[in-house]
Amino acid sequence: PLPRSFILRFTPEYLNTEDLAALEQQFSQMPQITNVVYSKNWLAKTEQTRTIIQRFGMALGLFILLTALISTVNSLRLMTRARTVGFRQMRLLGAGRLFLAAPYLIEGLLIGGLSAILGWVMIWYGRTQFSLSQIEIVYPPLQEIVIFCSATALLGIISGYLGIRKMLR
Repeated sequence: PLPRSFILRFTPEYLNTEDLAALEQQFSQMPQITNVVYSKNWLAKTEQTRTIIQRFGMALGLFILLTALISTVNSLRLMTRARTVGFRQMRLLGAGRLFLAAPYLIEGLLIGGLSAILGWVMIWYGRTQFSLSQIEIVYPPLQEIVIFCSATALLGIISGYLGIRKMLR
């Protein structure tokens, strides 16, 4: 009673409205195929939701980045104010700018880099201790984690410089 049909499954990179519309058009031009059916509306809504989530995630990530930068700059600036007397004494004794700035740059590097590394270690430990049967969590490859930790350490160095630059004048 039912006509012959084929069910095609696509890999996730081809599950978008543009690719499926192009395939539908190609299949419709074949004389043997009379009807092509797929969930156009559902797919369009899914793509819209994905776009909204990506934009929200990018905005949230930018907000967190700025918050971390401002927080680290302010903490290093407060540390420099507390050490102002010793800082001025070292300047009078002939200490150069790089010599005075190096501890703050290293401190920023350690704050940023170690916090990122510790965060990933906690995530990997949690991954081994807990398992979710209904949800598959996708983790980035090790190379991206290393790049992230390096970028966070660089952000710490920049924060250290921004925290000390007023004292270097």
